[in-house]
This record gives sequence, structure tokens and C-alpha cells, in this order.
Amino acid sequence: MRIGVVDRARVLPKLAKPGDDLLTGGRGPLLVDALAERWGTDLYRWGTQVWAELMSEPTP
Repeated sequence: MRIGVVDRARVLPKLAKPGDDLLTGGRGPLLVDALAERWGTDLYRWGTQVWAELMSEPTP
């Protein structure tokens, strides 16, 4: 499954690093990176999209 979130920011999100102050921001990309099989960003004239591909087991 592929999902995406868009906003009007024209800045690509940065993945937080150990020691970064996560109290004020930067948690979103960190969570997406931990949960997604694959993820990325697309920059458009009007803003940015962050997308993620999630894998799931087929249900019997």
C-alpha cells in the first residue's frame, strides 16, 4: 500500500539523527522511516509530498 501526505511547504523534511532535539519537531520522518518499507519525497511548485510504501501480509 502506498500513502502520501502533502503540504504547501517548499522544504524537504529531514530525518532526525540521534541527539537531535525531538521535542520541537522532526518526529514525522523518523516514524515514517521506522514503519515504511520504502519512503520518499516529491517537491512540487505548490509544496511537498511525503509518501510511504507499507507492506502487509495477505489475509487468508
